[in-house]
Amino acid sequence: MATPLLQEFPELSNFSREDLEDLLNDPVYFQAFFHSLDRVKYMYRAQAELGMANESIASPYAIPLFIILGLMTSSENNVALQESLYNLRAETQAAFDDAKSLEKRWKELEKEQKEVYQACPPCFRLPHFRG
Repeated sequence: MATPLLQEFPELSNFSREDLEDLLNDPVYFQAFFHSLDRVKYMYRAQAELGMANESIASPYAIPLFIILGLMTSSENNVALQESLYNLRAETQAAFDDAKSLEKRWKELEKEQKEVYQACPPCFRLPHFRG
């Protein structure tokens, strides 16, 4: 019999009614079964890969553990973070400068487009606006 449960979890098709009841009533048995499912193993593997990717992205800006635990004074903390803060500030300034130059270029292109459209007679522009 193909129930929605068995369609979703074909691994349960070989279980007897008693086994299914034990699965529901015994949390340890359920956890063991749950963690043996291929899709759960895949999810944990994907989660671990994402965690490692996040760590590699954050590592240049990571705060050392001894700072978090309070084993340094605030002045030592400032000195320890100075390099990463300077790097972050430089990256932020570069991104801001890039955005400003793109904004300036956008205005120039809009001006050029306006000049081109004004140079064309209205009868030429009309089909362009219709589609």
